[in-house]
Amino acid sequence: MDEDGGIRGILDLKERISEKIEKHEEEIEFLRQNLEVLDSVIKRGSFAKASSLPPGGEIPEVSGSVEAAAPEMQDVPEDIPEAIHDEPSEDEAEAVPVLAGGSEVGSAHLSPGNISIVLNEGVELDSRTPPFRSFFIERILDGMKHEDEAGVAKGSIEQGSAIDYTVEEEGGRIRGITIRNCTSQDRRDEIIRTAGWSFSKMLEKGG
Repeated sequence: MDEDGGIRGILDLKERISEKIEKHEEEIEFLRQNLEVLDSVIKRGSFAKASSLPPGGEIPEVSGSVEAAAPEMQDVPEDIPEAIHDEPSEDEAEAVPVLAGGSEVGSAHLSPGNISIVLNEGVELDSRTPPFRSFFIERILDGMKHEDEAGVAKGSIEQGSAIDYTVEEEGGRIRGITIRNCTSQDRRDEIIRTAGWSFSKMLEKGG
């Protein structure tokens, strides 16, 4: 390998490592925000105090998920209005605001099995700006899609029922995101929550 080729290889390696570091840093920051929510729940006494535990120090089993025990864990409460939990009828679509850093940047239109995220007029976000693809698309939506595709392969999910999505762009600018076959309330909440978080980080970087 000549010297120029060796330098190019080193630069390529450096770029790949930098991309991986950025991707993991974004995910770590998101997880830290979830830990902060859990800490606030604990401070408010949402979990049993040590004095209330049964003799012997045994901790009783809690049924359901952490989200069921602490609704606040469905991340920052204002990011997902309570109205999202009311299932819309077949002939109507419910609109829920998508918040980024406390500001409304769009809305999520909910209909049975589908989510359509539309950005507000004047909100310009480039699909190439992190962490849209590295986190929201690859980690969240693709993660759910791959999980469902594995279920289809095993026969636990019907063919054609796996979650899927489409990103509508115009000149690289995001105009909307449509998610199909999203029948889980937990997934619906996670998608709207992480979309808002991703948008807020993109806006911090100039969109």
